[in-house]
Amino acid sequence: ADEQKKYVREADEKFEKLLAVIQSNEISQYKTQQDFLKAFGEPILKKESNLPKEYAQRWLYRYCEKMQGSEKVYLYFDAQGTLLKWEHKAADTQ
Repeated sequence: ADEQKKYVREADEKFEKLLAVIQSNEISQYKTQQDFLKAFGEPILKKESNLPKEYAQRWLYRYCEKMQGSEKVYLYFDAQGTLLKWEHKAADTQ
């Protein structure tokens, strides 16, 4: 259980680092999937897109355990793994 807690804590800390990068407008420093993996670790979810014109993959970062209504960051990459756009969704305030 300690290993799992450590994993969750580290993943959440990386997500907070990503949120800080977005808030300080420094996300443009990260241009590729490799940049994001190195800085923020594996995303919670990687989804292949079947819309090649738009983007090839969508990655989701969020807190590990807070699934419902928590803050989320979506990253959209092209087939070469280059960031095309990103979205930050605020936590639901319900």
